[in-house]
Amino acid sequence: MTTWGEILHRPVAATELFAAIFADARTALLCHGLAALDDETLQYVADHRVLRERLAGSDAPVFAAFASNLRVRDGRVVPPAAWPPCRCGVGRR
Repeated sequence: MTTWGEILHRPVAATELFAAIFADARTALLCHGLAALDDETLQYVADHRVLRERLAGSDAPVFAAFASNLRVRDGRVVPPAAWPPCRCGVGRR
């Protein structure tokens, strides 16, 4: 079963996936949180079934709110203070 199929507890055709995800509030919140993750953090979540189940359950609202502040590197959570400084738009006109 695919990862979304595991989360939704049923097989879902690709053509029905969007509707299936957004038919359930917690799954929609999980999707929102996952969209905020970088590739390495997303892969970590994909590789850890128990974590996915927890994020898809009662932790979905908190995950959706704060996922953009979550980064995993080499299997460890990296706090935002340790991230390299962002130079987005600095010095641009």
